[in-house]
Amino acid sequence: FISRMKATVMTAKLIRNLKGAATITFGDIGDYLRGSLFGDAAELNERETGYLNQLKADGFCVIEGYWEPEKVEALRTRLYEHVSEGDVDFEGGAYLRHRTGSGYDEGIVRINHVDKLIPETKDFRHDPFPLKIAQAYYRKQYYSGMMIFQHNPESTGVTRTFHVDCFTKEFKSFLYLDDVDESNGPFTFIRGSHRNHALRLKKQILGNPDDAPTTFFETDVKTILDREVKIVGGKGSLVLADVRGLHRGSPQLGRSRAVLVNYIIPENKEIFTQG
Repeated sequence: FISRMKATVMTAKLIRNLKGAATITFGDIGDYLRGSLFGDAAELNERETGYLNQLKADGFCVIEGYWEPEKVEALRTRLYEHVSEGDVDFEGGAYLRHRTGSGYDEGIVRINHVDKLIPETKDFRHDPFPLKIAQAYYRKQYYSGMMIFQHNPESTGVTRTFHVDCFTKEFKSFLYLDDVDESNGPFTFIRGSHRNHALRLKKQILGNPDDAPTTFFETDVKTILDREVKIVGGKGSLVLADVRGLHRGSPQLGRSRAVLVNYIIPENKEIFTQG
């Protein structure tokens, strides 16, 4: 009886996953056709077209020196004034959370909707350049759904393995607030994995029995692992990424790091709000 119940649950989950995968796939096809026939792609200059082509090929691009170091340092100081040892709900809708109990990313601190706490961060959240590139990439309008400030302490030795943020389309822009090299946990990306639709669909359909459905293990990616790129850069570097590509944060090996992350989505709405 227990075996039959388990089989029934597994079958129901598989059917649900298949339906979800089909919905997303048909949506992607529809977006492609609408974009090809009617899409109003953003007009780009030669430099912007180069970044777009790199995104299409690799799934990410890096723009060094996007913000001046002095501007970054001043904002970084303001941000750390609000980092505390415990979780905090700030007035206005921002909230701080410490990650604990998951077995990975322990001690990471995030201030969600940080622009509601520190107005200066709105310069990054509403920067038209990443939104313009996202619009050109997807051939439709994209919006900022949330911005976070993230601090990775130097003790973050175990980070989440490869994953996609979600199976639907999502874009992110990252602003490095520290100089980032291999010692302080650079964002890493498997080059070209955003175009590996078969690998992503397989995971979406079959899922993971004991982990998040968007997690990919090294056994899943062993044939493409040699394409992993550690994205290093000086403070003020901008990273644009299609986060349906496989990525992870590298472990901290000696220094902490901080970053602003803008979640860029196809709907004009706020995500992960409190209350």
